[in-house]
Amino acid sequence: DKLIVKNLQLRNTLGADAWELEQKQPLLLDITAFFDVGDAAEHDLLTSSVSYATIAKHCQKYVETNDHKTLESVSSGIALVCLSDFDLPKVTITVRKPRGLLHAKAVGIEITRTRDDLEALKSAFLMSLDLSVNCIVGVFPWERAEKQRVVLNLSMFVPSDHTVALDRPKIANYRTVTRAVQQYVEQSTFKTVEALALGICNIMTKQCHIPKVTVRLEKPSAITFATGAGIEMTRTAPVQPKLPIQDSVVSYLAIGSNLGDRVKNMHSAIRLLQTKGIQLLETSFLYESAPMYVTDQPSFLNGALKVKTALNPHDLLKKLKEIEEQLGRDFAGIKNGPRPIDLDILYYGELEMQTEDLVIPHPRLQEREFVLRPLADIAPTFEHPHLFRNTKQLLGLLEHTEGYRTTCVKVLPIRNTLWKQEKTFIMGILNVTPDSFSDGGKFNSVESAVQQAQKMIADGTDIIDIGGQSTRPNAPEITSQEEMDRILPVIRAIRAVEKSIPISVDTFRADVAASAIEAGADLINDVSGGTRDPKMLQVMAEKAVPVCLMHMRGDSKTMTSLTNYEGDVVGHVRKMLVQLSQEAQAKGVYRWNITVDPGIGFAKDFAQNYDLISNLKSIGEDPLLRGLPLLLGVSRKAFIGKTIDQPQADQRVFGTAAACTACIANGANILRVHDVKEMRDVALVADKCFK
Repeated sequence: DKLIVKNLQLRNTLGADAWELEQKQPLLLDITAFFDVGDAAEHDLLTSSVSYATIAKHCQKYVETNDHKTLESVSSGIALVCLSDFDLPKVTITVRKPRGLLHAKAVGIEITRTRDDLEALKSAFLMSLDLSVNCIVGVFPWERAEKQRVVLNLSMFVPSDHTVALDRPKIANYRTVTRAVQQYVEQSTFKTVEALALGICNIMTKQCHIPKVTVRLEKPSAITFATGAGIEMTRTAPVQPKLPIQDSVVSYLAIGSNLGDRVKNMHSAIRLLQTKGIQLLETSFLYESAPMYVTDQPSFLNGALKVKTALNPHDLLKKLKEIEEQLGRDFAGIKNGPRPIDLDILYYGELEMQTEDLVIPHPRLQEREFVLRPLADIAPTFEHPHLFRNTKQLLGLLEHTEGYRTTCVKVLPIRNTLWKQEKTFIMGILNVTPDSFSDGGKFNSVESAVQQAQKMIADGTDIIDIGGQSTRPNAPEITSQEEMDRILPVIRAIRAVEKSIPISVDTFRADVAASAIEAGADLINDVSGGTRDPKMLQVMAEKAVPVCLMHMRGDSKTMTSLTNYEGDVVGHVRKMLVQLSQEAQAKGVYRWNITVDPGIGFAKDFAQNYDLISNLKSIGEDPLLRGLPLLLGVSRKAFIGKTIDQPQADQRVFGTAAACTACIANGANILRVHDVKEMRDVALVADKCFK
């Protein structure tokens, strides 16, 4: 027999979000108590039964005097009250939270517990009730032309032993499941509700790892004289192969500095990490941020690191503290005060722990933009284990809080400066070659090269790009030694008289790049994107300097014949730049040091150059390239000469100005130019219009 309490209205601060904890939220409780009521029924005596009113009062008192963060917690607590306070062998508890999701009528959970298995981990059904989503679904023309509302009821069978198993994929939280389903449905265009329901089942079982699901899908507008029509479907997940137990754990660290040479401190910390059993997998971009908590101190540089380690959490923390101490951090100083280096554990796999000296996940992660923004670069979809939102979503919530103003600015560290993408930077070209297409032979002597460098500095260049190997079509290749003989004396001579100007070396040879950095250069500009010399990426990583990875095919002798991109030069270049940047990062090049260049004029024909300039935004907005600075080298090139019918390269200034303006309008961050003064003026005006 069963005693039933239905829709008991309760109040509790149930939830993970701050707004849910500010005041109590409504809950609806159903209780089904399994009990033999035969004696009470036969003799018509309440004393022989259990009072459902008393059960309700006990549950109401429990719920309204105890705070909970999850539906699982509150339902388990109610079951404990029913089985402990009353002589019941078994209960089924259903808890619903009205408007627990923005687009659903309610979310809920149903559990069944017995006195014998009360302490055991047991299964549960989680529910998203009456979730409203708009999508294209139907066979009629009007259904294909406009989205219509569909109503979903999602039931998820979740065995608790599965959620904690290390050898199987983690089951997603109901919030994550619902968001995934909602995004899928909104983008779908099925003709039948059967196909749409099956697709939803697949999302829930295969992507979210729910072992068993039931999807009820209704179209309220399907039949004129009916409130709805649809389908209900139950599916089970395919058998998951057991995952190997990993000896190492992927973790996420925050790294920051606001004393001394901040960039050097961070680079030193990363190198020390790798000597202490901590493998670097990925880095974020770098951000300069205003200090938080203690505001009377210098600005911070902040980043995030994805690492892999076999160290347990406390040993990992110990190693981080050793590095901080080694780099000069004063642990007796002001809490949250100035420090040369700061290393924090943000996540350690999916572990949740709280001890006296370590809390994981980091307890203040969600309130810190300077943590979330770099973390979103490397872990945008990593879900916080008890806030049930991924990094990108947590950042979005922070950005929409009342009074929010960003305190973080993305920067490219170069020499002793930080480049911010609020302006277009000018890279002045200094070719110390006899055969470059535009200025070959003009600056062969060290004296003339230094004079030209100083002129470019006076004209407003932000960096000087020095090249000793011509890359014009059909240019002969010289030896590494000849290239070094051309550029190294020039770099040393410029550095002797100009201490602060950043210098770039334009080379595809690793030994030349390494020697140039030692001589005083600050950036490696490789027209091959690190592909011509197998040692180049290693040099880039070891020197830890900014690099530019350019797209090209072949070499100077073959590139003009390699322009067949099957009608999609933009897509091909975008794909290859993704590959180049990922290969560089895999070799240890920091993300914050990478700039990419689509390679205008290198294995591109006349029309393809214009296609790339016109579609720069689609390259810069690629999810795997977003945030990487774009360098464009259009100065005086042949496609401009052909357009304006000007065979003399040094007479293409106005055409170059137009091309540079188009590049800035479409997202370029750095312009590599011959005519520094003129293009600086172009950039100043174009920035006012487009940035």
